[in-house]
Amino acid sequence: MIELDMLVCCPKYVKQKSALEKELENFLQLYNQDLENVTPYFMRLFLIHKDSGGKTRVHTDSCSANDPNTLNCPYPLRLAAGSVDSLIGKLRAILRDSRKGSEWNETLLTGNPMASMCIKRHLKAVRIEQT
Repeated sequence: MIELDMLVCCPKYVKQKSALEKELENFLQLYNQDLENVTPYFMRLFLIHKDSGGKTRVHTDSCSANDPNTLNCPYPLRLAAGSVDSLIGKLRAILRDSRKGSEWNETLLTGNPMASMCIKRHLKAVRIEQT
């Protein structure tokens, strides 16, 4: 029922989620993985892969070009922490819809890998890096 409501009120979200699901499936195929058996490790690899397409430059204190408008900065563009958080939410929904549930069991290594501590630590690290 939620999916039907989303089609009516949020067609943009549904299109984005569908495109993201296809991109994830293609990415997982590179590692002989699929949505059925994916682990937090491979989901984190996907987050890192997606991170390279961001627009936020993360400088270090030693960066001589610590001005965000400087074109000569050697540091790569990354996804903003809020974008990573949103991406995690969309991936969690994709996996939930693929019958992975909404929680990850660290002991049995089953459930939704996007709810794992590995993914939560990844998001925390991204936030710390960008403060």
